[in-house]
Amino acid sequence: MIRLDDPCFLQVLLNVLADEIHRAHQRCSQEGVACDPTNHKMELVFEAGVATMKLLKGAYSCISMIAGVGLIAFRDPFGIRYAMQPG
Repeated sequence: MIRLDDPCFLQVLLNVLADEIHRAHQRCSQEGVACDPTNHKMELVFEAGVATMKLLKGAYSCISMIAGVGLIAFRDPFGIRYAMQPG
């Protein structure tokens, strides 16, 4: 379950990223011999990261460890810092 009442939308961001990784994997699988998803994991994750950033708006940053690939990190293109006000 995704909670949208949380001031941190990390779950939403990571679900969008996971969906884009899945879409990139599906596109690669449909290409046949030209693209083997097993050998192109890193490229698929980068492709998914770019697609995710095109969908997101506002201030965000993400650091995630992906099994079999490594660490991925990205932030909004403007480097906006979001500061919560206490209270």
